[in-house]
Amino acid sequence: MNRGEQALGLGGVLATLLGVGLLVAPDRVNTGPVESLAARVAATEANTLMLGLAVAAVLLVAVAVWPRSTRDGVADRARPDDPDEDRLLGAAVETAVSGGGDPWGRLRERLVEAAVETYARRAGVPVADADAAVRSGAWTDDRLAAGVTTGDHALRAQVRLWFAPERERRRRVERTVTAIERLDER
Repeated sequence: MNRGEQALGLGGVLATLLGVGLLVAPDRVNTGPVESLAARVAATEANTLMLGLAVAAVLLVAVAVWPRSTRDGVADRARPDDPDEDRLLGAAVETAVSGGGDPWGRLRERLVEAAVETYARRAGVPVADADAAVRSGAWTDDRLAAGVTTGDHALRAQVRLWFAPERERRRRVERTVTAIERLDER
């Protein structure tokens, strides 16, 4: 848990305790700063108050869905034996991660191919069966990695992609490569 999550958690606990206190013993809690805050909220126009709460809610959601992974070593994770091919792969990954679009689609297909090859070899199944397992997401327990191969992501992952597209695509590549590596280690 990072410091931002800890701060959000602490703020949530304190707000909950304050709310419970105001419900259970309003005369004991409604003193000093709480009384001043209550008076200020009561004097604020409803539209302004709702706008402030909406902005706060959006900020809280943005912090909550922000990806935890901040490593920049995606190209270092999957290295071919040829150094020239390694540079090309690293450049292709960086282009796909930073730009999305067609390069992202090509990178996803390379990840699908790698997952199919690994799954077929390690599970001892025909390539067609491995392809079906990978494209359906059944090849891994990691939902994000499965989403890269199926193209279907949970709402939370979609929100992350809207807020930080490059960071989320990098995170998706890392998780998929890790899932393939785990599959290969079985």
